[in-house]
Amino acid sequence: MSLTPPLAKERNLPPTSQGSKEADKTAFLPPKARLAAAGVVIFLLVAIIFGRLFLLQVVSPDRYVEWGKAQRSREFSIAAPRGDILDRNGEPLAVSLRVSTIWADPQLVTEHRKVSQALSPILEMKPTELMNLLTKRSRFVYLKRKVSSQVAEQVADLKFPGVYLLPEYQRKSPAGENLGLSVVGFVGSEDQGLGGVEYSFNELLTGENGQVSFEGSVRGNVLDPDLLRSSPARQGSNLQLTLDKNLQHEAERLIIDAVTEYKALSGTILATRPATGEILAMATALSHDAPNIEPGQYSESKKDNKDSESTTERIAVISDDNRALTWAYEPGSALKPVLFSGIFESGVGTPDSLKEVPDTHFLYDSKFSDHIPHDPEEWNISDIVTVSSNVGTILWAEELGRTHFNYFLKQFGFGLPTNLELPGESSGLLLNPKDYSGTSLATIPLGQGISVTPIQLLYAYNAIANGGVYVPPRLIVATGQGENWNPYPTVAGSQRVISKDAAMSMNKILSRVVEEGTGEAAKNKNYTVAGKTGTARKPQPTGGYVDAAGNFHYITTFAGYFPAEN
Repeated sequence: MSLTPPLAKERNLPPTSQGSKEADKTAFLPPKARLAAAGVVIFLLVAIIFGRLFLLQVVSPDRYVEWGKAQRSREFSIAAPRGDILDRNGEPLAVSLRVSTIWADPQLVTEHRKVSQALSPILEMKPTELMNLLTKRSRFVYLKRKVSSQVAEQVADLKFPGVYLLPEYQRKSPAGENLGLSVVGFVGSEDQGLGGVEYSFNELLTGENGQVSFEGSVRGNVLDPDLLRSSPARQGSNLQLTLDKNLQHEAERLIIDAVTEYKALSGTILATRPATGEILAMATALSHDAPNIEPGQYSESKKDNKDSESTTERIAVISDDNRALTWAYEPGSALKPVLFSGIFESGVGTPDSLKEVPDTHFLYDSKFSDHIPHDPEEWNISDIVTVSSNVGTILWAEELGRTHFNYFLKQFGFGLPTNLELPGESSGLLLNPKDYSGTSLATIPLGQGISVTPIQLLYAYNAIANGGVYVPPRLIVATGQGENWNPYPTVAGSQRVISKDAAMSMNKILSRVVEEGTGEAAKNKNYTVAGKTGTARKPQPTGGYVDAAGNFHYITTFAGYFPAEN
């Protein structure tokens, strides 16, 4: 039986499926309809293209111009060296030396594994670490900062695509590693000042980076050398300090030896020129047990064992903490000359003024005594200072009174920063007279109950050496480059704190202290030295001055000047 559709029979067509029927309907659209459909499609395509061109060229052309420029443009910063830091004689203390940094454009590196394996022993990095860097989706990654010239040459010889050298600078001290560390300071990985002069004068020392720009291919090649543009880097301004390189070196050697010999926790040394306030040397040494050796190691102390072999006992290091400025401590009897200078200036007493001085003195609930017991003695002020009598000092402090004493402490610079423009300077701690306890007028003249910095103490002595004129500390001489140098302005001027007569009286007493008193260890056959010792008990973290075992711990000081007559 035939299943041919009726329409096929009528047209004498062969039998067909339902799908073929639909195709036939499409195939036999009228020609005009097919032409119209094609025209619509072409129109839509042209409209899209012209619309896109309109957006690119009319609506937002700048965006795409910049996009194209970014794809072919290359810009690199040229590092600028920091200014040099020089000593008073023009000797370099810190300079910037040219070094190379290894960097890569991961998009241009072709054989990541091969490059990682080859660079690993040269850069002393793990291949996996390098592989992670070289496969980043970035156009710039640091592989190793500031490498030696030998390492840079080895990398350059490999000629790996996408691995480059970048010129940078590294801070060095030609005068010796760590010389003047606490004063000169140090810089970070980005050449920014982090301590000392490097930090305080960072803006002045920092140079102005240069720039190189060119158009390059995707492989990093320059397309048109004529389009290469560059601006040179400019070095920062140089700084000349008042420090003397040779004196600084000797000061550091001496303070390390002293810390080692006396098994001290730390020591600070400061040398200045009193008449001008110039700082010639300033250093701090810290002592550490050998297992705690830290960067900045400078020297070791040794001891002989039974087998005559040397073993390390303790180690002293030059500290980057400038404790001459940052450390406030109780100076002990080294503060006594300030009290007696005030007594001479105010007319309360003279070097020959007498008092009967017992070896003990009771004030409120406290007992004060001299270091060496003695019968009551008729001592003048010169005698009291020479033997450093605590009782005699207290008796004269009561004569001067708290208000006048506090006035002279401030005149000599205590309780105030020196404005030396170095970071972390402490003002010390100076009590207001209204806050004195019943025993403050006894303890403070003895250098307990007051905190001072080493630089405050020494510049008080400088005022005596200068005939009663306080000259503030000075560290910066000048700034500039080449032939163009400008004197650095001083922050504060000099001022008279006591009369010349009062200063001369104190000068004679301090000379006697060294000649026959507590400061005999400072006697020198070539110079007349004037100065005063101080021994103070260390306050304990738990309060008071006695540790858990019932022992006292001490801070010792010597402050002075020479020649005493000039």
